[in-house]
Amino acid sequence: MIMSIKKASNARKNIMSGADVLKNIGNSNKKIVTKPSKSVKWEIVLDDSDLLIAEHFVEAKSVFEKFESNLSSAKNELHPIMQDFLIEEMWNTKSRPRNPLVLLKRKDGSIEHSFQYILCDTFNIKCPDEVQDRLEYFMDLLAQCGLSDKNSKTFLENEVCFEPVHGFKTLNALLEGTFGKNRAWIESTQEEKVAGLKLSSLMVWRGGHPIPEPLTEKENVLILEMTKSVQVKAGFLQRVAGYCKTKEQLRLVLTIFKPTMYASHLDFCVGESQDEINKRQNKIAKRIISSGD
Repeated sequence: MIMSIKKASNARKNIMSGADVLKNIGNSNKKIVTKPSKSVKWEIVLDDSDLLIAEHFVEAKSVFEKFESNLSSAKNELHPIMQDFLIEEMWNTKSRPRNPLVLLKRKDGSIEHSFQYILCDTFNIKCPDEVQDRLEYFMDLLAQCGLSDKNSKTFLENEVCFEPVHGFKTLNALLEGTFGKNRAWIESTQEEKVAGLKLSSLMVWRGGHPIPEPLTEKENVLILEMTKSVQVKAGFLQRVAGYCKTKEQLRLVLTIFKPTMYASHLDFCVGESQDEINKRQNKIAKRIISSGD
């Protein structure tokens, strides 16, 4: 009995050692997977004159970014203030306001700084490409502004153009390609490249021989580009307030059909000497840099 137990125990040991052997063989056959090493960027070694130019760029860029950030923040704070004044004037006069002059005065009443705030007849109007019925899309937006269906329809029929705009593709787009969605590069087709070469030949031709080869009907279609842009008609800002029942409605409508606004014609330290202006600017520069904005 003892002998049979020992034999069984030895058999189990032999079975286990055989399994271990098979496992070791399997492990030895596995390929070792290593992560690809990061590509090493090559280094440019500059001589003394080029080094000075590169240092100048780095220094100017470093300082500029601080001022650019500060200016962008100031613009974002100023814009809603000026927009309120322009909308107030537009609502009171029911017409397009003139570009205002903003005066910043000293305690004695003299002008210290000034600038103009420009209201442009160019607009940022967003409409997703996937929208099929653009009229219905803007009807819904105007309804959210509080306009009635009748008022919204009249407004869109009288003031907004939904017709597609036809134009020409750029030569770069025809000869090389364009960026599509998510910045994916779309190579131009061979037919587009041929049409682009013909178009460029026609553009630089000034008579004489050889006469450039004309585009075929198919190539005429290839060089055209149709955009689904939404545009407002000329004089829009002169009339838009008339479609609104309240000033708040006007404000909301102008968030959909958003006009371009910006400050211009800055006059800093009016009447001061150049030395005094330099001192003021140096003081401001130190404050901006030390603030970390």
